[in-house]
Amino acid sequence: MTLDLPAMSQSLPLTIEVNGGSLPGTLHAPEGDTPPEGRPAVLLCDDPLADGEATAGLPDEIARVLCEAGLMVAGLDRAGAAADNRRPEDLEAGTLVDQASALFRAIALREEVDIDRIGALGYSLGAIVAQCLIQRTKHIARLCLLSPRSAGSLTAEFTRNNGAGESGRPAEPTPRLIESLPALSAESGRPCGSPMLILHGAADRIVPPEQTLVYLESSGRAGPRPEHMLVAQGDHAFTSPEARAACLVQIVRFFQPLLNAAGSPK
Repeated sequence: MTLDLPAMSQSLPLTIEVNGGSLPGTLHAPEGDTPPEGRPAVLLCDDPLADGEATAGLPDEIARVLCEAGLMVAGLDRAGAAADNRRPEDLEAGTLVDQASALFRAIALREEVDIDRIGALGYSLGAIVAQCLIQRTKHIARLCLLSPRSAGSLTAEFTRNNGAGESGRPAEPTPRLIESLPALSAESGRPCGSPMLILHGAADRIVPPEQTLVYLESSGRAGPRPEHMLVAQGDHAFTSPEARAACLVQIVRFFQPLLNAAGSPK
């Protein structure tokens, strides 16, 4: 994910140390002085198998509106990683969670960031990563799952299709990634104690909206029940102008409480 943000934001390069290597990342911040208590931040867990064409620029737009609202935004530069011959489709699922955890540690140590006001957003396959991240860090104040896949349903889908993708779908996971997903099923399915928004396109043909029941059922067993919203005419990447606008409005609304100096209530 390479974020192309307006001039109102500044880009701070990050070096993410993980599993004996490093990955490039970026922390985008609104222009202006950082408050003494630091700024809230949102960590983006994108789908490493979906390119810019498949997402129709959705991660960039999410980052833009969050920066405009006054939040910092952190993400991995997967284009830079690909240039170094690190292909995401060759990774195991646990490595994706390790990368997100390392990104969290990198921004949590920065004086510009208030560690008590960090949120996470997981898109598609990244939703599994984000759900695991909140179990490992215990410092994620708010969690948004966008068009979320689940480890169990993704494994079943790949097995059912014998690994064959359909026209117009994002790149399908390789057997190496699929084989490593079951180990994350239990972790990603644990209850989440922080406020959660599950946002799904009503017309999503890649990840049917009913798959969100996995997250609703697990999260409803402890803590606040997640918000669950369907966006009319929204496909997997909310590509229509109306669905994209509605999606972005809800994301900003959900993370807005992080701007409170006292942090977001859990």
